[in-house]
Amino acid sequence: MTGDFNRDGRLDLAIVDASGSLAVLLGNGDGTFQGPTRIATSNRAFFIAAADFNNDGKLDVVASSSVYPASLDILLGNGDGTFQLPTTIVKCGVICTATWVVAGVADLNQDGNMDQLVVRNAHSGAFGASRPCGGISTFLGNGDGSFGPAPGGSEIAGGSPVAIADFNGDGKLDIAVSRLTGNQCINASGCVFVLAGNGDGTFQNATSFPVGPTAGWVISADLNNDKAPDLLAVNTDNTISVLINSGTDFSIKASTFRRAPIGPGQSATFTVSLSLLNTFNNPVALSCNVQPSQAGAPGCSIIPSSVTFDSAGHASAQLTVTAGSSTASTEPSRIWALKSLAFGVFPIAGLALMGVRRDNTKRMRRKAFIIIVGAVLCIVSVLGAGCGGGAVGVTQPKSYAITVIGNSGSTQHSTTTTLTIQ
Repeated sequence: MTGDFNRDGRLDLAIVDASGSLAVLLGNGDGTFQGPTRIATSNRAFFIAAADFNNDGKLDVVASSSVYPASLDILLGNGDGTFQLPTTIVKCGVICTATWVVAGVADLNQDGNMDQLVVRNAHSGAFGASRPCGGISTFLGNGDGSFGPAPGGSEIAGGSPVAIADFNGDGKLDIAVSRLTGNQCINASGCVFVLAGNGDGTFQNATSFPVGPTAGWVISADLNNDKAPDLLAVNTDNTISVLINSGTDFSIKASTFRRAPIGPGQSATFTVSLSLLNTFNNPVALSCNVQPSQAGAPGCSIIPSSVTFDSAGHASAQLTVTAGSSTASTEPSRIWALKSLAFGVFPIAGLALMGVRRDNTKRMRRKAFIIIVGAVLCIVSVLGAGCGGGAVGVTQPKSYAITVIGNSGSTQHSTTTTLTIQ
């Protein structure tokens, strides 16, 4: 274990030697170390961890033992590489047949004091209560080098080496373990169990993730540089399983276009709003599409095409939808108009001409002239309507669905809005 135990800006080493004593080797700053200074522990230390447990700016050490009666001790640091005599935090009430492991130190209840997670085996009592010694215990720091249990009970049945990190990005520390009593892997020979933290030193029920056979050690690190902690599990078949965190989660919504339908060549703009749902602030790539995708359908664009959330967890972009230069075809209306001419106007004009030939009087010629002029006016009116001048050639409004898709790592969300085009 490393730490600056004498506060000289150089990393030192703290180890447990064969006798179970704590040995500190002060660093020279060049990769070499001074000779060890040994400090006896109360019950043959096996695992150690360092943190400032009494908030005096000096590193302290907690040590767990491997022999009966298993115990957990704290050695307060003097800030010069030496330590005070060990003080026992807790000791098993009956025989514990295996090792206690200080699995991790962190501020689990967000009070500014360092806490501990300890993995235990066999059976015993803790804090005077009869509890199974096998499991994971949470010891909450009081800020003065002493500890107490988490509220409502701190025991988690079973257990293994623990990884501590904020896996779900809610600002509360969670834990990952490879074995939990009563939790079975489904369709897998080995699992990693993640227990979301409540922010008070207690944890929710476990969620399992399959890995290799009988996973042992679990380690947390950001393996793909997306600011979200991932997991490594060491398996008994000499393989390593990698679990990549899904990372940034967010909500996305597009505004509604409330104006009248737009015409050919016109554009409509929408605001796309995003909100961060956890603390993993990674860029979100944006894209859009229009349905139905057909001839004459509008096009869409979104600016910027990638957004990053601000300090309040918000981001926005502008979606622009542009109608095509021509809307749906008006040919059916024009064909209908021509058919009307062929089957309506032309026969009438023909009858008029036939009447003129039979009765070539001045009155009939005048009547035929009026009919022919009326037919010409009808032709002009119908063809004008077919070109957009009247109701016959007007295209019916059509609605389109515009979908905006946001991608960040393996996380994808989308939102859909509509636009009517005349």
